[in-house]
Amino acid sequence: MHISFAPKDEAYLKSLVEEGYYTNVSEAIRDAVRRMRDAYTQHDPFVEAVTKGIRSLDAGKHIPYTLELMEQIRQEAIESAERGDPINPDVIPQ
Repeated sequence: MHISFAPKDEAYLKSLVEEGYYTNVSEAIRDAVRRMRDAYTQHDPFVEAVTKGIRSLDAGKHIPYTLELMEQIRQEAIESAERGDPINPDVIPQ
């Protein structure tokens, strides 16, 4: 594999080697690729929550959506507000 870099990037890579961070440019590139791979494989909290939800659905762990369920949730929310319960930060839009 042959990779070309802009002069500025090539100079930066060489400076990392000269400053002792890496023994050669190839090592610096391998480290950069590892870091990119790690960054792309880490999930943000939203993706993790969706993934958890999908796994629960696949395992049959769910409650079917019904109008009665929504009314129950609405009523519980009203009662919670009347009691002055704190709002769960997971349900507050950001």
